[in-house]
Amino acid sequence: IEINILEKGAAFGEIALFDGASRTATVVSKGEVEVLKISRLDFLDMMEENSNIAKGITQQLALYTRQLMKKVEDLQIDKTK
Repeated sequence: IEINILEKGAAFGEIALFDGASRTATVVSKGEVEVLKISRLDFLDMMEENSNIAKGITQQLALYTRQLMKKVEDLQIDKTK
């Protein structure tokens, strides 16, 4: 199931940075990409030092959650047809 298409500058894998568990999805590139990897400890330190980073990540997670819930809803509607 395709969950999302990310645009230039987008991030993925952020849920694993919060809880330390494995990523919740697999990412496949449709072309060339440049990837920046950050450790969980560095990520948490950055969020602690800069509340704007924490705010931005929280907003992005909320957006992803809403998009995912919409897709689940759409799948349920399709099943009832």
